Amino acid sequence: MVSLPQQLAECGRLLVVSDFDGTIAPLTGNTFSPQPNMLSVAALEKLARLAGTTVAVLSGRDLATLSTVTDFSPAIVLAGSHGAETTSIDSPVTAEQRDRVHRAAEALEHLAAGVAGCFVERKPFQACLHVRKVTDTAVAQTLMSRAVDTGAAMDGIHTTVGSCIVELSASSITKGDWITRQRTATGADRVVFLGDDTTDEAGFAVLTETDLGVKVGPGATAATARVADVDEVGVFLTLLADRRAAHTAL
Repeated sequence: MVSLPQQLAECGRLLVVSDFDGTIAPLTGNTFSPQPNMLSVAALEKLARLAGTTVAVLSGRDLATLSTVTDFSPAIVLAGSHGAETTSIDSPVTAEQRDRVHRAAEALEHLAAGVAGCFVERKPFQACLHVRKVTDTAVAQTLMSRAVDTGAAMDGIHTTVGSCIVELSASSITKGDWITRQRTATGADRVVFLGDDTTDEAGFAVLTETDLGVKVGPGATAATARVADVDEVGVFLTLLADRRAAHTAL
């Protein structure tokens, strides 16, 4: 379990940001029916009610889908498309971006055609190839490699490889960009960020030595701490919420 620095719970303004899939909710084959860890949900809601504390869920999902599959209170900020979309902030897609996403989606759909378990998800800023349900590992890897090559050949497209997913994005915004902006907007003294996937590394990269990055699961990371799985995230967030509540009650 992660050691929780006392200074985090007791700082003046705290920003707590968490990824969703693979962090709050386990990764499953059912993309649109996630089952979030209720300890994590309760802890985030508790934190969001505390003075001097801002809580956000920062996901690669588009904002509309994230809002649909979660049931957080309005006290928690939702940010989708890796930060390109945020609740209460208008983030319009330009005509050029819309065209790029359309072309990217068509190219990915051509790759996925006829492959059982493979599907393409269209988002406002991204087109994503999902292979988690493809039973043949070699086929899944080949599809992902071809999707990467497809993105590399397209102007204005940024390619990201995640867990059983390749994302072609018409937006260059990363989770690190969003965290940096949110730190400034909230005046946060310290930031806690939790994530499990490749795209979360951009978030870990912008943290300072007084912040805390928590990597969920195995793999190389820039995070300074690690928990094993979604269940341990729930335990960690509960501890953070309890200690923060005790401090703000003083």
